[in-house]
Order: sequence, then C-alpha cells, then structure tokens
Amino acid sequence: MGTSNKHIVVIAQIESVEGVKNVDEIAALEGVSALMFGPGDFMADAGLELKMGGEPHPTFAAAMGAFAGAGQKYGKPLFGYVSSNYLVE
Repeated sequence: MGTSNKHIVVIAQIESVEGVKNVDEIAALEGVSALMFGPGDFMADAGLELKMGGEPHPTFAAAMGAFAGAGQKYGKPLFGYVSSNYLVE
C-alpha cells in the first residue's frame, strides 16, 4: 500500500468553457500530474457543432491554445486531442 500511494497520478479533465477559463490555475496546482482535453464535451458545452478535422472553430482553437499553453507553462503532459499547431517548440 505504501508503494502504491507514492505512485498516484491526478489527471485533470478540461471539458467545459469554465474549465478552459481556469486551465492555468488548474495546471498550476501541485498534485495535478497531467491535463486531459475533452474536445467533444467542450464543443457541446460551448454550443459548437461537433466536428473533428478541418479548420477548427475560433472558440475551439482558442481553447486548444489555452490548454496547450497551460500544459507547457507548468510542465504538465497533455492527453486528448490537441493539434500540434498549438504547441510551442
């Protein structure tokens, strides 16, 4: 049990407009190991047409940018769909 407790991972799922607004604060939390973006749930919450591929809606593009930026700023691995266009090299 002691060994298991030393290997806990907390992955914050960002799936709403409110989550994206707060992604920087979420990523900054000690104990949050990684971030996961839920594009379908985000699009539904934002009232956007659910589509994958093609040119993203500006609201969706801004959300991906905020998500990717927070992960990079705080050194958190990213899970879920994030276009490589939003990652800084």
